[in-house]
Amino acid sequence: RVIGNKRIQEILDQRASSLKKVEILSCIISHGGMELETNDFSGGSTVTRAGLKHACVANGVKIPKRITKKTLLISLLNYVDRPYIKGDLQKKGSTVERVALLRVYRGLLNKN
Repeated sequence: RVIGNKRIQEILDQRASSLKKVEILSCIISHGGMELETNDFSGGSTVTRAGLKHACVANGVKIPKRITKKTLLISLLNYVDRPYIKGDLQKKGSTVERVALLRVYRGLLNKN
């Protein structure tokens, strides 16, 4: 926010392919004025359900009644007017894909 959303968008576009999921999640949470916590991710850059919930809370996104990674991700995507796309969440281990997190973050930048 300090350097402006347009400049952040430019930097994101240039470096998106090198960002890890936990780094993108950190940007999403930071955008809402909070900081990443250790239970927001596990082993490497795996985003946890707690991390997605934290992202919702940080950005004022309504928490769904049934709290799963999928429902939280859908809430975040809906908040920024982006679609949930089949494959955004891998069935094996409920792994959130980078591209879904990038769509959320880009949507947040465009929302302001």
